[in-house]
Amino acid sequence: MNDFLLLIIIGTALAVIFAVAFIAVLVASNKRIIESQQNRLLEIQKSEKRYKALFENSLAGMLKFDPKTWEIVDANQSMYAIFHCTSLSQLQKIFTSFSDDQRSKLQTSLLQKGVVGECELMYFNSAEKEQWILFSGRRDSVDGMVHSIIIDITEKKKWKKCISVHKKWK
Repeated sequence: MNDFLLLIIIGTALAVIFAVAFIAVLVASNKRIIESQQNRLLEIQKSEKRYKALFENSLAGMLKFDPKTWEIVDANQSMYAIFHCTSLSQLQKIFTSFSDDQRSKLQTSLLQKGVVGECELMYFNSAEKEQWILFSGRRDSVDGMVHSIIIDITEKKKWKKCISVHKKWK
């Protein structure tokens, strides 16, 4: 009976040792997984900070909008400066004031091809003066939103007209 009791004690001790070792391995493994996930999260946060800094500090206007409804989701400060406005609602009003023909062409290209490259658009600003922009955009395959870059080319267009008129005088 003593041998049997000794065997049970030894067996129980071995089972406890294996259980403790197994738990230690699981804890170490989970710790590595957690550290790996934390490192990935830090990398994502760094990437988001770089993207946000690029977005906010760009000299070009950057805009994110829904190509179906033309609702603006986000815009950087350069976008407000290009259109001489201070609020998203003002920017939204200007953005939807492009002619139906212009918007239709952009929308068709964005929804069918997913991209528009260097499209010149004209509208009349708040001072009723002609303003020209260069629009480029790409539709995100994940959320369907369009990420676009807009550059004011009004002065460039004026210079082209001026040069053209100058050539005619010669």
